[in-house]
Amino acid sequence: MVLMTKREKSVVLGILALCAAGLLFMTLNRYSFYQDFIDLSPSPEPNRPVKENISEDNEKEAASHQKININTAGLVELETLPGIGRVTALNIIDYRTNNGPFTEYNDLIKVKGIGEKKLEMLRQYVNIR
Repeated sequence: MVLMTKREKSVVLGILALCAAGLLFMTLNRYSFYQDFIDLSPSPEPNRPVKENISEDNEKEAASHQKININTAGLVELETLPGIGRVTALNIIDYRTNNGPFTEYNDLIKVKGIGEKKLEMLRQYVNIR
């Protein structure tokens, strides 16, 4: 019969507890209550590829793309903007619905998820008409 010290038993039990907790977490994550309400799948066929970091060489190419009207754009169209995901696009639509159309670029700062840096990045992609 193999005997273990008290410390060895504690280590083995700790490892088993971590494995059991990981297995429980994976199982609960698979059958999550929120899974039916949150759609994290990518939007179908965006109009253009999303560019997170635009270098000086790519600024000319970015300027050649047609700008999106932020007051009339739909969810899929907003998601094509760099740095704008599904949640921020929904926040833009919600803000527009509740407060009316955007009248100037700085109004975008009032949308949750858009800060100064993102606003400066978006200026070259959006129109406010």
